[in-house]
Amino acid sequence: MFCPNCGNQAPDGVKFCPKCGKTMPGGVAAQSNGTGGGAASYSGPSAPKESHGNGKRILKAAIPAAVLILAVALIAVILGNRKTLPGVWKIGEISGAQVSVKGLDLSDAADSALNYALSELSDNNRFVFTKDGQLIIAASKSKQLLTMTYEKKDKETLTLYLSVSLPLVGEVSADYDCGYKFTDKDHLVLEIAGMELTLEKEKKGKPEEYL
Repeated sequence: MFCPNCGNQAPDGVKFCPKCGKTMPGGVAAQSNGTGGGAASYSGPSAPKESHGNGKRILKAAIPAAVLILAVALIAVILGNRKTLPGVWKIGEISGAQVSVKGLDLSDAADSALNYALSELSDNNRFVFTKDGQLIIAASKSKQLLTMTYEKKDKETLTLYLSVSLPLVGEVSADYDCGYKFTDKDHLVLEIAGMELTLEKEKKGKPEEYL
C-alpha cells in the first residue's frame, strides 16, 4: 500500500502513513469493517450471559416454592389420616353382654350410674370426646346421660374416671379401664363394662354442642 500524499510504501491496514502522517485510504475502511475487533466483539456474548442468569434466578425461586407445596400436601395427608378421639361419635352397633342396672347400693353408686347410662344406649345416642379430656354419653344435644373424664393409658386402653354426687354422702368415685381400637380414622371399637360398641365419627359434629 502506497501513501497518496508522499508515495511511501506502508503496511496494509494502517490508518496513517508512517512517513508523512496523512490518512491512508483503506485504513479507515478496514477499521469500520470490524477487522480490529470493535463493537461487534461486545454485542455477541452479552445477551446470552444475561439470559442464562435469568434462568438461574427463576430456578432458584422455583425450588423453595415447590418444596413448600410438597410440604403442605404432605401435612394435609398426615392430618387427614390422623386417628384422634376428640369429636362426636355415633353408635353404629352394640354387641356383647346386656347391661342391667344394679340396685342403689351407695358403695357402688358409680357402677350403677355407668350401667344405667349404658343400658339406655341406642343408635340415636352419641359418645362425645372433648379435647380437654371429658367424655359425655349423650341421649341428645340437650340431654346428657353421663359425664366423666378420660385419659389414654396406652395405645389400646382408656382409663375412665367417674364421680357421682349423692345426697348426704357426697361424691363417690371410680375408675374403669376401657379397651379401644381404631379400624380407620372414622371408626372406633370401644369395649366397656362387657359391651362392645362400634362408633362412627360425625365429620361435622361439634363437641361443644353437647356441653
